[in-house]
Amino acid sequence: MTLIEALGSEIMVHFRLDAKTVDSGDPDAAQESTSATAANAVGRFHPRSPARMGQQVEVAVSAENIHFFDATTRLAIRD
Repeated sequence: MTLIEALGSEIMVHFRLDAKTVDSGDPDAAQESTSATAANAVGRFHPRSPARMGQQVEVAVSAENIHFFDATTRLAIRD
């Protein structure tokens, strides 16, 4: 985990995946980073989640909640 944002009704957990980080194309996005600590995924967790900085957590993902984007066009990949 690289960052945990407590938002009251949920926490947003920024973490690393073993995957290439691509330019999002979002002019409002945080500065792109190539550092080893940069997040390339964000998950929404229950506020009582045991997720804590410095600890590993196992994550299960519901496929209908994943969003993919084309690295070249930056457009959403849909069915």
